[in-house]
Amino acid sequence: MITEAELDELFSALEFANPHTLFVGNDYAILRIGKAFQKSIAFTANPDFESTFTWVAGGSFEKLRNNSAQLFFIQTQDGKKRYKISGRTVQWGYILHGSPVINANFHISEYQLTLKDFPQQDYIAEYLFLLQTSSKALEDLQKLNHEYRLKNKALEESKQALIATSLFPEENPNPVLRIGEKYELLYSNPSATEFLKDFNFSAAHLDDDELKSNLEYVANNQMENFSIFLKRKNNTYLLNIRKKASNNFFNLYAANITHFVDQVAQKENELTELALRLNDQQEFYEYILNNIPSDIAVFDEQHKYLFVNPQGIKSEEIRNFIIGKDDYDYCRYKGVPTTGADFRRAKFLEVLKQDKEVEWEDDMHDANGNRKVIMRRMRPIY
Repeated sequence: MITEAELDELFSALEFANPHTLFVGNDYAILRIGKAFQKSIAFTANPDFESTFTWVAGGSFEKLRNNSAQLFFIQTQDGKKRYKISGRTVQWGYILHGSPVINANFHISEYQLTLKDFPQQDYIAEYLFLLQTSSKALEDLQKLNHEYRLKNKALEESKQALIATSLFPEENPNPVLRIGEKYELLYSNPSATEFLKDFNFSAAHLDDDELKSNLEYVANNQMENFSIFLKRKNNTYLLNIRKKASNNFFNLYAANITHFVDQVAQKENELTELALRLNDQQEFYEYILNNIPSDIAVFDEQHKYLFVNPQGIKSEEIRNFIIGKDDYDYCRYKGVPTTGADFRRAKFLEVLKQDKEVEWEDDMHDANGNRKVIMRRMRPIY
């Protein structure tokens, strides 16, 4: 049986690599608690696992024993904090390593943590993973947009084909009808059977108020060609209405586009889901960039600021001011010489000319007269 001293030594070694570490006994009592867990959760005296946490999505200690390589999820009993958990079974209980789940539902502020409470390799790996998945999501989004454009093109082509084939109504696979000025049915081709049921043609007379209204609109405005989408029951139709001023009847050419509409709705849902994912990823990237303890700025091709983190410009007022402007605008705003702006512009032009990273030292004095030397690097990203 392991002694308390041995347990302390083992826990100290493992917690050094991951501050979200728990030792749990065979009776599910929590034996040791990592510093990050202690910071984010108010543990009771002599805590036990089941009164503090609950397994999510069917996880359990039994499943951990059977498959220690699997990733599980736990959350606090109040549902406000969730953790990814991996671990293994030992003779005296369980060793669990966790990582907070941070997204729109579980904000980092709930955990009362800072970047210092995470192993550096963890958030760098997470950032690189999200960067890769973001690129993949953007590729998928572009593919969906391309498919969407192709569908719109196919719809327009089907509309033109509908007009072309209307010259042969009996052979046309789409509904073709002729309706008199009093909305009586004068003719329908064999393909119009379902259309007649959907639009309530009873006793060879049109009883659909919306379609009547559109026919009246065409007649009153002397329109020879008018297209509209109408949905009836489970079908969606593209209707092309034709009427010459000299005729006392309407020609209707219809196409059932229900399948296409369903596909468009599905693609729109996929685009919405991708947009939400990209928004979550963008918030994570901005969080990382705003908390890295280094000056970070992004410029456009005109050397205008697109982004600068709080480490680069600590004043929120000046950070908001500088976006879309350059260092010369800053000098005018602060009423200071443009020597520094001239130097930075020269470095920017050097980067553009050489098309590679340029490194230099900024030697300056702060507001208190203290000298500061900052190593800076600038490189192009295409």
